[in-house]
Amino acid sequence: MANNNCNILQTCNNLLFVLQLTLDNLSTMQTLELLFILVRFVLIFTTGYIHPDEFFQSPSPTASYIIPHGRNATEDPLLITWEFTHPSPQRSMLIPIVTVGPALYLLQFLNIIHAHALLYAPRIGLFLLSLVIDGMANKILNNVAGRIVFKALWPVIVFHTRPFSNTTEAFTLVLCMYVAVYLVPKLGPKWYLYIALGTISSIGCFVRFTFPMFAWPAVWCAIFNQPSVSNNNSTGSKLFTYAKRLLLWTVGFLASTIAIVSFDTWYFSTQRRTNLGWVIAPFNNFIYNLDEKNLADHVLHDRYLHSVVNMPILYGPLYLLLVWTYARNIRSTMTSIWNFFSNWFVPNTNGKEQIALMTVISGLGLISLAKHQEPRFLLPLTLPLCMLAVVNHEKNRINIKTLISWVIMFSFLLSIFFGVLHQGGVLQSLFYLDNQQGHAIYHHCYMPPSYLLFGNSNMTIHDLGGGDVNERLAAKIASLSGIQEKIFIVSNAVIGDECISSKSFLHLSTESWTWWLNVCQIK
Repeated sequence: MANNNCNILQTCNNLLFVLQLTLDNLSTMQTLELLFILVRFVLIFTTGYIHPDEFFQSPSPTASYIIPHGRNATEDPLLITWEFTHPSPQRSMLIPIVTVGPALYLLQFLNIIHAHALLYAPRIGLFLLSLVIDGMANKILNNVAGRIVFKALWPVIVFHTRPFSNTTEAFTLVLCMYVAVYLVPKLGPKWYLYIALGTISSIGCFVRFTFPMFAWPAVWCAIFNQPSVSNNNSTGSKLFTYAKRLLLWTVGFLASTIAIVSFDTWYFSTQRRTNLGWVIAPFNNFIYNLDEKNLADHVLHDRYLHSVVNMPILYGPLYLLLVWTYARNIRSTMTSIWNFFSNWFVPNTNGKEQIALMTVISGLGLISLAKHQEPRFLLPLTLPLCMLAVVNHEKNRINIKTLISWVIMFSFLLSIFFGVLHQGGVLQSLFYLDNQQGHAIYHHCYMPPSYLLFGNSNMTIHDLGGGDVNERLAAKIASLSGIQEKIFIVSNAVIGDECISSKSFLHLSTESWTWWLNVCQIK
């Protein structure tokens, strides 16, 4: 065992040396940036399945609304999940329509309705949007090394092309910081920037109600810490300036909020054929999450899980560098936090590092109060962590090429795991079933996004979930025994002699640690 560990360490050291040598020999660091963008594009076409929310919070309900399919979507949990069918709608419908809707409208216009197109088109749309986000992040980081670290992180490579609401939240925070941290200092406190900032803040709240937990430090500093208010000005003059900026922000926030609430009210009332009153989705979701009994339906975690497990999973070397830097200099860190709060109304006192640090502390701290904790909830921290990494590697005298090399190795492993292998057989099985007729029964795997089969009206999907499903599986098969169509069982378990024919797809399941998903025809 000791020899094996030594061999692993030696291999890592060799890889690190090769990466550093490669970085030294690159004619320009921009080449590496383009390489990571290319990798992000290539991973669009892989079938790793990170979590069901990738499909059921955006593309599935949006496709059910845009593309004719002949099913009762509101009563099919494989199309429209509880968040959209709850008596008090938990999510805005406008946000997914804006983010993944254009790609789906294009497919409908071109009449290209099959599984591959329905999966890849929204991802390609998000990839193009992610390039815009890259440009904003580049301006904020203003450092070649920081830009490379940002693009090399596996959350950017994988998540930035996946239609999670968390991805949209991360994009919105980058946009918010671009206005607050880059445009306002560069152009000055222009009135339209504060209206834009209010509009972005409102949109972020409707993407996920957690958005203010990450965004408030940048928004606050843009309003109260920016130039044009001299310390020599009278108190009345300062208060007037602050009030004017806050009013402009409020105008943008309220206008956007009214527009989104109006759309959601119309949408849900129309879909349910009843008057629901005003639908304020983020408020409904916030109230829902306050009740721990509701969270228990989604699994309860320890409150330290984000800090101890999820941050290392997402950010690896960057998170370790962050903890080492600020824990090692705890007095300086506490002073920096104190100065942030004590200088709220003092112009030009909080720079990029202070805003990024407070964004991480606030976002991680506040979101850890809830006992349901998933790694993707922390996606908005990607840019702030990169901003801090640019500073922290210098503080710790770490060669930037060493840091980039560690990030590349870490991101390579996680990108393969989540982007290619994890639950990968589910999507491959749907590609296969898109050309079949009959009924497919899924169990012991993630929920199959059945909207991918909108182009095949002759295939019906049934999902039994995980756990001990043998009785439910037998009952489902018995209920279908009278039909003349084919019956497929899709599972990571071996079906046995009942199989007439079968196909297997690469599928890493951490729940049962199996490598294959089997599609067995039993009739």
